[in-house]
Amino acid sequence: EDSDSMAELDKMVGLGNVKAKVRRYMSLMAFQRKRADKGISSKMPPLHALFLGAPGTGKTSIAELMGRLMKEAGVLSKGHVVVRERSQIVGRHYGDESAAMLKALEEAEGGVLFIDEAYNLYRESDPKDPGRDAVDALLTALADPRRRNWMLILGGYEDRILKMFEMNPGLASRFPDSNRYRFEDYTADELLQIAENYCADNAYTFTAEAREKLYGRLCADVEAKDETFGNARHVLNLVETEILPAMAERVAAMAAPDAQALTMILPADIPARTAGPNGPRRPGVGFRA
Repeated sequence: EDSDSMAELDKMVGLGNVKAKVRRYMSLMAFQRKRADKGISSKMPPLHALFLGAPGTGKTSIAELMGRLMKEAGVLSKGHVVVRERSQIVGRHYGDESAAMLKALEEAEGGVLFIDEAYNLYRESDPKDPGRDAVDALLTALADPRRRNWMLILGGYEDRILKMFEMNPGLASRFPDSNRYRFEDYTADELLQIAENYCADNAYTFTAEAREKLYGRLCADVEAKDETFGNARHVLNLVETEILPAMAERVAAMAAPDAQALTMILPADIPARTAGPNGPRRPGVGFRA
C-alpha cells in the first residue's frame, strides 16, 4: 500500500516522468534494504540527485516529498529539507563561504540540502569568485565517508548545471544518470488544472465561460513564453494578483453579494494578455508547485 507521501506525489499535476522515476528509485531502495535485512549482499543506490528544469516546475515540492520518502524508507533519520541559494551562501564579505556551506550541511543532517539554481554558486567568468570555496566545501562533504545521513539535490536549468559540471568533474561524478530528474515545462492544460486546484482549495470556482477564457489566456502565455516563464508560479501569480483582485473590485460594487457572488469567477475577471507572458516577477526559492 502506498504511503501518504507517495499518494501526494501522484496527486501533483503533470510531472509524469519524474513521478515514474521517483517510484522506481524508491522501489529499488526498498528492495535493497529488504535484501540487507535478510543478510543478503546488497548495494544501496546512489543518494544525491539533480532536479533539472525551469522555475515553477515543482522541484522544491518533489524535494520535500523525497525527504519524507527517504525517512519512511529508513534512509534518512529526519527527512526535512533545507533550501539554499547563492545569496545565502556567498555573502557580501569574502571568506565566509565555507562556513556558510558547512552551516547548511549541519542543518541538513538527517535530511535533504536542496540548492536551487545551483550553477550560480560557480561563476566561470570570475576566477576569484568566492562561490568556488562553497563548491569546494560541498565536494569535501560529498567525499566524507562519515557523512551518510543526508541527501544533496542540485536544481536548475539543465544546460547551466552541465556547464558547471564541465568545470567541476568531481562534482558531476556524484550524480549518475539514474539520479538526474528532468522537470518539463507545464502545458496550458496542466496550468489550468493548477489554477483550478488552487481555486478549489480556497473556495473559488470558475464559470464555464471564465474557465474557457483563462485557458485561452494560458495557451497564449505558453506560446509566447521565454526562459523566464514561471510555469506554476506564473499561473498562481495570475490568479492571486490579477484575477482575484479584479473579482474583489467587481463584487465590492454590489450592495449585498450572496455566497455565489463571493465565490464565482466570471469572464470579466480574467485579464487579457499584455506584452509579456510572465506577469509579476516570480517569487524566490521555495515555491510549492
